[in-house]
Formats: sequence, C-alpha cells, structure tokens
Amino acid sequence: MNPVGAANVIFAVATAPERRFLARYGIACVQTGVGPARAADWAADAVARAPAGILCVGAAAGLHPDLTTGALLLPQSIQLPDGDRMDVDVEWRR
Repeated sequence: MNPVGAANVIFAVATAPERRFLARYGIACVQTGVGPARAADWAADAVARAPAGILCVGAAAGLHPDLTTGALLLPQSIQLPDGDRMDVDVEWRR
C-alpha cells in the first residue's frame, strides 16, 4: 500500500536494500536494477502504463560529497541523456 494520494504513482528503486527499506514503511515499489540500461528498459515499460507519476527513490551519495543520509533532492529540472532538460512539475515539488 502506498501513501494516501499515491495510488497511481510508481515508486522505483535500483537495489534490493532500498526496496526492503521502503517496505518497512508500507511503501510498495518496484526494483529496476542498477545502471542506465536497466533503468531505461524499466522506464519504457512503466511509462506505457501511464502512471500519474514516477518517483525514483534511492541512494544519491555519488552526486555530491556533502550529501548525507536522509537528504531529499527536489530538482527543478532533469537533464536527459541527449543533453536536453525537462522541467519538473511544480506541484510535485510542493
């Protein structure tokens, strides 16, 4: 069962420890696997299901040395592999 209001949101994690951590809080999620190729394969399938949103949850320690456990990242945009940027929905950042 996912949090209230998240009925049509897919929670995605790369690894089993991340999946188990969220399960302790009653959050159902899918494990995509590690790496861009696995994430891309999974994302194509997920988008085909037309969810209200996809929330990727997991370790981001490699992004910046100042990040600590529990840090929450809410980007304004996401850089795509081709270099283009996609703005994040403002409502999702609230």
